[in-house]
Amino acid sequence: PTAGTVVVTVNDRDKPTVTPIVRRFHELGFGIRATGGTARYLRARGIPAEPIFKVGEGRPDIADGIISGDVQLLINTPLG
Repeated sequence: PTAGTVVVTVNDRDKPTVTPIVRRFHELGFGIRATGGTARYLRARGIPAEPIFKVGEGRPDIADGIISGDVQLLINTPLG
């Protein structure tokens, strides 16, 4: 995508690795949304990140954003 919103939900081990990538998306004008812990981590590093729920934790959640077309890119690393 060349514009829009990026959703970020990554495990703790990967947060330092994805931070410069997410920062670059922000610098390019993308909106940043992230799940709870990831949003707090990014905001603490100067990247504005609006919270979004994981599926099953509340609404609107990540799936709602994808279905509605509000999310253009998802960066996800599961536990493991």
